Amino acid sequence: GTVAVVMPIGPLKIGYQKKGYQNIHSGVSLTEANKNFYKDDILGIAYAVNEDFAISYNVIESVKHAHNAGTALEQETKAINFAYTVGGITLAFQDAKTDNAAYSAGTSDDTRTISVKTAF
Repeated sequence: GTVAVVMPIGPLKIGYQKKGYQNIHSGVSLTEANKNFYKDDILGIAYAVNEDFAISYNVIESVKHAHNAGTALEQETKAINFAYTVGGITLAFQDAKTDNAAYSAGTSDDTRTISVKTAF
């Protein structure tokens, strides 16, 4: 289940999302998947500097509850994004840092992504 709220204030938008889910995918038996449950809190702030340039900051906190072990581990990601649009092309950059990456205590993952998107 997911619940989300977005509050626009002029060129600024603030959003919050709360969700809970089980990550069921192929190759894992249903009984094995039922042992893990995830709860996420997502906060995002986006600011449109002008019609072409936008900046956003996101914080994602995800807690993995392992029912079979009776434990919970939090993974946290913080990301800043920049996007510039010219005509039908968007150039974007993201810098993200994840603590307890892949729900493994003491690990971190830093990523930088550059993307070029076209619309026609």
